[in-house]
Amino acid sequence: LRHFIFGVEDGLIGALGLITGISIATANPGIIILSGIALMLTQAVSMGAGTFLSIRSQQEYYDRVLRQEKREIEDVPEIETQEVRDIYRNHGFEGRQLEDLVKKITSNKRAWLSVMMAEEFGLMKKGLERPAVATVVMGLSVMLGAFIPLAPYFFLSSLSAITFSVAATIGGLLAFGAAKTIFTKRNPLKGALEMVVVGGIAAAAGYLIGSAFTV
Repeated sequence: LRHFIFGVEDGLIGALGLITGISIATANPGIIILSGIALMLTQAVSMGAGTFLSIRSQQEYYDRVLRQEKREIEDVPEIETQEVRDIYRNHGFEGRQLEDLVKKITSNKRAWLSVMMAEEFGLMKKGLERPAVATVVMGLSVMLGAFIPLAPYFFLSSLSAITFSVAATIGGLLAFGAAKTIFTKRNPLKGALEMVVVGGIAAAAGYLIGSAFTV
């Protein structure tokens, strides 16, 4: 869901700016549509690849730290035991209660390893995503977002399509800007308006660039 929302937003903003600029520079619908499709596909591949590499890097880092912690628990258990003691002392445990907790954790190597990964490095296996799934979701969502401002140009003249394109994009930005607050925990109205402002800036930039090249 997170990749879907951010992918659609990225597609909306990127496509709106480019398509608006091109539609100002030329009234040829073929050029506008082909340019929009090229952007949509390129953006989808780029964002998908970036997502894949990011998640793979995160997984590789997790695996490296996991191997390191396993080795240290085997080779220097006394040091790792002290680290567990220090961690929970910082959480407010002390005395007999602290020692019982340390003994219980270190008696189970799987639990011990999980504690070290989570408390020392802030890493949890269940928080890792599947790169292939995330890549596909990101790529498809970017294409969906980019298609929204492009769709009117399939049915209308360029001048009429601009109005519908901007209106459709504003609606999309409002909806997905508000949906994003599910993760950011911000005010939905503020999140929606923020996305509209960003999209408006992108469209304005596209308009100015397109106007500069209009003969």
